[in-house]
Amino acid sequence: MSRRIIFALLVNVAAVLGLLWTMPFSRSSAQAAQCTFSLPQPTQIIPAVGATGVLTLTASNAQCAWTARSNVPWITLNTAASGSGTTTIRYTVMPTVSARQGTLTLGGNLFTIYQEFNACSTFSLTGLAQTVSLPTTPSPVGASNGGLRSFETAQSLLRDFNKDGRLDLVAVGGENNYVSLYFFLGQTGNAWSAPLTPLSFNILTEFNARISGVAAADFNRDGNLDLAALSEAATQAGEIRAQLWLIFGNGAGGFAAPQATALPTRLQVAGLAAGDFNNDNFPDVVLGHSGTPRGLVF
Repeated sequence: MSRRIIFALLVNVAAVLGLLWTMPFSRSSAQAAQCTFSLPQPTQIIPAVGATGVLTLTASNAQCAWTARSNVPWITLNTAASGSGTTTIRYTVMPTVSARQGTLTLGGNLFTIYQEFNACSTFSLTGLAQTVSLPTTPSPVGASNGGLRSFETAQSLLRDFNKDGRLDLVAVGGENNYVSLYFFLGQTGNAWSAPLTPLSFNILTEFNARISGVAAADFNRDGNLDLAALSEAATQAGEIRAQLWLIFGNGAGGFAAPQATALPTRLQVAGLAAGDFNNDNFPDVVLGHSGTPRGLVF
């Protein structure tokens, strides 16, 4: 083979290699396949007065492009609607006079915001008022009101625990010597399911037992709403024994067995609230201390 022919073959091979090297498919398509985004939590609870929130959208690659949008008019994004790489998302939730939920779409992830409002014992669903009557409960020993007590509407909340788009109800009531935390699933036609009792006390053995607070948040960060409850009872020595209960939800309207944390003896607690108070993307719990301006934070 002559040198001229060998040289021509080498030129052709070099041209083919150069064409392959300049083909534009490789880097962009590989980077697109590697782009994923994640959020530290899928939900957030906001009080009725409204609030601002901050969370981190984490990208798998600094070149990954993302978009952000609010899916309801009462949640406003305070950051850019698009960008690339890991970023901080800031949003504002407007005040409300009724319970509601809305979503943000962040890098393809759905972030759900629940906003609570507990004003009275009548709860509004899809524009129609519906009243839930719980069984009356015997009064603590020594009461003189005929042995009956209506359920405590102040200790109630509305949330979508089973993710079916309908609000479910949690309230405190009682029956047959028991004071209980009642849970009702919201159903079609503005109806309620038969109640579950995730937490219950016998007031004959737990003297002056009562549930003095209830809140909901995703405490174990599994994507399902859980319950926190505050209980009080008197000991034989006449002291107040308070306990904080965590009741993990399964996302389908069911709950695990309650887990108790004992609070300091003689602590007279009053009220319970849950939220991310220190902006670390973990739900916190605040307990009020009756008669003082102090409280406990968990």
